Amino acid sequence: MSSLIYFFWLLQFGNNATPSFTWHSFVSNIILFLIFPLQHSILPRRFIKERMSPSLHRPFYVLTSGIALWVVLLFWKPFEPTIYASTMSLLFAIPFYVSLVLIIGVTISLGHTRMFGLSHGYAAWRRRPLPEAKLEIRGLFGLVRHPITSLLFVALWSHDTLTAGRLLFNVLFSIYSVVGTAFEERSLVKDFGKDYLEYRKRVPAFFPRLTTILQRSTGPRAKRT
Repeated sequence: MSSLIYFFWLLQFGNNATPSFTWHSFVSNIILFLIFPLQHSILPRRFIKERMSPSLHRPFYVLTSGIALWVVLLFWKPFEPTIYASTMSLLFAIPFYVSLVLIIGVTISLGHTRMFGLSHGYAAWRRRPLPEAKLEIRGLFGLVRHPITSLLFVALWSHDTLTAGRLLFNVLFSIYSVVGTAFEERSLVKDFGKDYLEYRKRVPAFFPRLTTILQRSTGPRAKRT
């Protein structure tokens, strides 16, 4: 949780003092960033899960994810040149804060305790089985299947200044989010089967369809009349 708070703080208020570009900074940043996707790809492997109870695997996964993200954020090296710097900060701040509020809302709807492994740890402590996960299709999930990823894109790119170092940061996290979502889709199909396949046919992954937005906006009025 603390690493995510710092992540979004850094996006909006991070130090803009940027040294000159060097290939060493460029390459070292890429190598540093790989710590995060490697942790995310290794820990979900079957040979890891089989050696840990389901109730303990999720808390351990979340804990190590936070550590990996802290390492990336603390040792990332910013660098010039500045690609653009806008004086209209408000135009960038509004979508950033709106996306941040919506991300919090989505995580609440999914269940904070389950997302961050707290319910898993509590179940292990109390020696109780975990409640079954439910396929969430309400709210923003009715517009896109992965609203947190979509909103993360908005947060990443909503800033009035873009340096070469921040561009690299944004691109790497954007690519990781798309690739990570592809793996998440496999897990969702495995967990929910036919229900998720039908849901995937109806709802796009990241960008809502205009027809879906219009239907949702006009639907309640039709019911009232």
